[in-house]
Amino acid sequence: TQNCNARYTEARVLWGAMTNESRALSSRILTLSASAGSATATADAARAVKCVMSFPRTLKHHLTIDGFCPDLQITKEMTDAEINAAKGVALQQELSTIWDSSVCQEKQFIDQLLQPNVASRPLHVLHELSDITAQSFSRPTAEGGVGLHAIHVAEIYRSLTRLQDVLGACERIYRTPIYTGYTNFCRRCVWLWCNLLPFAMF
Repeated sequence: TQNCNARYTEARVLWGAMTNESRALSSRILTLSASAGSATATADAARAVKCVMSFPRTLKHHLTIDGFCPDLQITKEMTDAEINAAKGVALQQELSTIWDSSVCQEKQFIDQLLQPNVASRPLHVLHELSDITAQSFSRPTAEGGVGLHAIHVAEIYRSLTRLQDVLGACERIYRTPIYTGYTNFCRRCVWLWCNLLPFAMF
């Protein structure tokens, strides 16, 4: 029981850390890019914030069987490929509220994200954010970039590292089963308590 409570508490702490870091990263990107005052900076900032918004949604589908979608019907007879395809359709519907499929660049990113060979979609989103930072935010304005200061770029990378830490910790909780000895002990205690309860009542 203590092990289960510890895993639950850690998961809540990780979810809160992801929420706070996402808000801080989005605010930092929008504020610093606005100071550049160029159309390129505004477009890249909007694309980066959309990636930040996509990260928790892809993480939810990555860590759950049904993506926490009540309308998604998952059966025992379905193969892993069929489950991933169904989850991909549900994820695409969620991402359509963030990304504009009529824009070629955004549609291309969604198509790449939903490819069956993408093993970790949350990690793919973080890679996209790293690429935007390297190709736009850290590049000087003379070379067509936003030209952010090295300290600000380092803070963006720090936030991305923190989100990667959250992803890794969540995967560890999801993929590490509870030690069998714990479950056997709890089962035996419940069995013993239920069997001795009638003798205590009479």
